[in-house]
Amino acid sequence: MRSKKFLIIAGIVIVIFVSVFAAKAMYSRIPNLHDYSAQKAYAQKAHNQAQRTSEEIFFSPNIIIGEFLKWTIGENSWEKSVKAQLYLINKYPEKVKDDVDVYGWLGDSYKKLRQSEKARGTYEKQLEIFKRLYYKKQYPERAHLSDTRTLIEEIRYIVRAHYNIAASYNAQKRYDDAIKQYDAAIAYIDDLGDIKPFAWDDIFLSTFRSRGKIYKVIFKEYEKAIKNYKEMKSKIHASMAMSEADILIGDTYLAQGQIEKAKKIYRKVVDDYKTRPIGQRGNYDTAEKRLRQLDNGETIVAIDGVVYKIENGKVDVSLT
Repeated sequence: MRSKKFLIIAGIVIVIFVSVFAAKAMYSRIPNLHDYSAQKAYAQKAHNQAQRTSEEIFFSPNIIIGEFLKWTIGENSWEKSVKAQLYLINKYPEKVKDDVDVYGWLGDSYKKLRQSEKARGTYEKQLEIFKRLYYKKQYPERAHLSDTRTLIEEIRYIVRAHYNIAASYNAQKRYDDAIKQYDAAIAYIDDLGDIKPFAWDDIFLSTFRSRGKIYKVIFKEYEKAIKNYKEMKSKIHASMAMSEADILIGDTYLAQGQIEKAKKIYRKVVDDYKTRPIGQRGNYDTAEKRLRQLDNGETIVAIDGVVYKIENGKVDVSLT
């Protein structure tokens, strides 16, 4: 009986290893298409396929299957994307040296493979190329856009690059360097001038959230966190962003264990926004939910990924 069970386990192990090696073999070959445009299209396809595969794995029926797929198909997809980008870079160095797309795809691939140092260097190259060749310059891709829309999309691109560089620093727990990247990104708000915030308010939200999270959870510098959220509120004059900033200030008091002070902030958000016209009510419903969760002793998972667990009047703070 034991030998039969052993054979079954051994068979499963063999199937797993054969699957892994078969997947690696399938994803290892990069064809020579003898043309830069065709080779770049192949590299883009490899990146997009890896992205789709990751999204499909995310919805796996259970954790065990998901981890197995991530370990085999998922990582192999991103490794193939890396190989496709590097093949293109090595074969056509003069054409690729000014190609922001390729460096963006390569940075994404390294990031997914948790190779933070390589991801950061690649994103830095992407950002350097974009600022040198595209930012506030004339080029064919912007011809169909208004000057306002062009500026918004260019800043969106730059902020995303800084955000990705910061993420690589966060992965290495180099939080001071990450803060510098968030600072550099937020400084671009001033370039938007008089353009209405509702046209671009989404660009900077993740950056403010992430910078505040470092101050609040990692450094425990609560005053700096609150200052960050107040800056968010003062610079993004859209109801969703302003109400979210207030909620995050309340969350900062919660992180300090000042539950009643946090509740006071949440109530104020509800009072300030709930009776406004539709479209101007911000996140009052989130503030209402916070109050309900606190009254019921429920665990709170905030929009910035911070988890607050309240027991016996004490607050335990962690990250998702």
